[in-house]
Amino acid sequence: MDNILTYCYHYDPQTNKHSLIVARVVQLGGLVTLCSLGSFMFVMFRRDIHAGNGTAGSGATGTGTKVNG
Repeated sequence: MDNILTYCYHYDPQTNKHSLIVARVVQLGGLVTLCSLGSFMFVMFRRDIHAGNGTAGSGATGTGTKVNG
């Protein structure tokens, strides 16, 4: 956790303080978002394939049964 905080803060020797670097915070937020969405999509596609619905996009339901009519 300390490595993440030191990545987002920069020490300014003139003011003797640490200052937040907004661009790095935005980069880390984007990386977390990208990883979260990628993981979610991976789990959902994997679950869909394992459920037997691996024919997505072909218009077939995979069971041969008629739905809605």
